[in-house]
Amino acid sequence: MDFGQVKQLIDAAGVGYLATATDDGVPKVRPMAGCVWVDGELWCASFLKTDKVDQIQANPQVEFCFMDPQWNHVRIGGDCRISTDTDDRRRIYGLLPELAEYVQGAEDPKLAVLRTTVGQIRAMTSDARRYVEVPLEPA
Repeated sequence: MDFGQVKQLIDAAGVGYLATATDDGVPKVRPMAGCVWVDGELWCASFLKTDKVDQIQANPQVEFCFMDPQWNHVRIGGDCRISTDTDDRRRIYGLLPELAEYVQGAEDPKLAVLRTTVGQIRAMTSDARRYVEVPLEPA
């Protein structure tokens, strides 16, 4: 699988799962929609006041998992930072029109951008029994 196929799989999955950890190391996983690639990073929108934001601020190491209907899947790990930068909010709001259902525009103070600097992409196809490393896209 190459990076282009990873992007296609994410689109086909529609929803991915974000794993974080609490302060005492307890793993937490939740579904996330609206993930997009921006300048080599994986971005997601979130409400600012959430447990996941608190967990990422305490421990920025995260992992996303996306799986398509044929059970092909990718795991994307890296360091995540929470952005409330106006330009970042505008950019993600422009890329994800569905955000209009949840926030009142790009300047809504409830909106945060989860910006993950990807360190590793591992993929497994439905006919394989092992993960393969997928080279990162040049930034």
